[in-house]
Amino acid sequence: MTRICVPVCARSIDQLRDAIERAAEVADITELRLDCLDDVEAASRMLDGRKVVWTAADLYAALR
Repeated sequence: MTRICVPVCARSIDQLRDAIERAAEVADITELRLDCLDDVEAASRMLDGRKVVWTAADLYAALR
């Protein structure tokens, strides 16, 4: 079975959230390009110790 992965690259957390919602409309897997963020530490704080729930079926986080 073919699955669609949509990479999401944004400069801020708010832009990232919006982009995730848009990507979820067509993606089976959403790749979060955390290296695009101006503040990578903000992403770490957002994800640390929280259950993250978005509408995307699968999420993949990449920090290149």
